[in-house]
Amino acid sequence: MIRRPPRSTLSSSSAASDVYKRQGVARPDYERDGLVCLEQLVPGELVARMNASLEQVLRGEFDTGTPPDKMPKPMRDARCSPYQRGGRVVQVINIWKASTAFQELVHSARIGQLIGSLTGWAGVRVAQDQVWAKPPGSGPPVFHRASTYFDFDPDVVVKLWVTIENLDEPAL
Repeated sequence: MIRRPPRSTLSSSSAASDVYKRQGVARPDYERDGLVCLEQLVPGELVARMNASLEQVLRGEFDTGTPPDKMPKPMRDARCSPYQRGGRVVQVINIWKASTAFQELVHSARIGQLIGSLTGWAGVRVAQDQVWAKPPGSGPPVFHRASTYFDFDPDVVVKLWVTIENLDEPAL
């Protein structure tokens, strides 16, 4: 179970509820392929707030009053500086500490339940969240195994990737 879930727009009445109804269909795919792609998992309203919040965090503005664990030096014009074509990839670790919008996603009991149902686990918890802001034309991310960074027993990690902007096919 995810710790300290805040009030969430990810309720059974939200636009994302159909995703949860299809989880029974997704589980065989997850068991066979080790991954599933669920569109519209997060309501558009929350995605828009996360996108705006990322801009604020990159400028050093934290609506919770607490900074994330790791981020680049605050930028005056967040969207232009790191996101220029061919620019560098920006990483923010544990942005939920700085942003109520990201808290809502990271602490979502509904997403925790979805992951539990896909994996067959009785409960799940978030070890860490990361934002990777990858501008067009930048290099590919470096391959790594997330489980090597954590001392878990058993050594099992599930990653949930959420895009907050539309992606072109080549970007995938």
